[in-house]
Amino acid sequence: MDRDIEQDFMIEIEAEDCDYYQMPEGLLLVGRCDPFASQGFLDLNPNATLPKRARQAPGMFKQMAGSSVIRIEEAGKEREQTLQTGDKVTIPANAGYTITNPSVGKCVLSWKFTGDVQEAFTQLRKQLPLVTPPAREKSGYKELFAEHMKRRQDADAQIHGNY
Repeated sequence: MDRDIEQDFMIEIEAEDCDYYQMPEGLLLVGRCDPFASQGFLDLNPNATLPKRARQAPGMFKQMAGSSVIRIEEAGKEREQTLQTGDKVTIPANAGYTITNPSVGKCVLSWKFTGDVQEAFTQLRKQLPLVTPPAREKSGYKELFAEHMKRRQDADAQIHGNY
């Protein structure tokens, strides 16, 4: 796992601070997009598959709710990984990938790409409609991230012997 991505992966942004873009497959939340990193969330509709794409920078996805199946194609080889809540996967730079919500339930992933992928997101923003975010109290995102932060603090305490 890429240590730089893992070390500062989550959560520097919150869903309510993101721009929400409607895709046929669900919602794309973009909270940070600069020459150093891009970060946000993906909320996939039930049984939806995000079409194959690739980014010139390495990235990571973390399953925040539900499950997903990620297919990664690199150097002519494809691998598949199923993520459950809390699982992470790294995406090498320039590797093609797809993400599927295999269920009829919720599927939310956080994502971060380290490096300059602004051009890719500029193109997406031109193609996708900006939408009004769901009400904070109804979206469920706030609770998901509070749970994540509690688990992260507990893990940090165990690592540093403060438990």
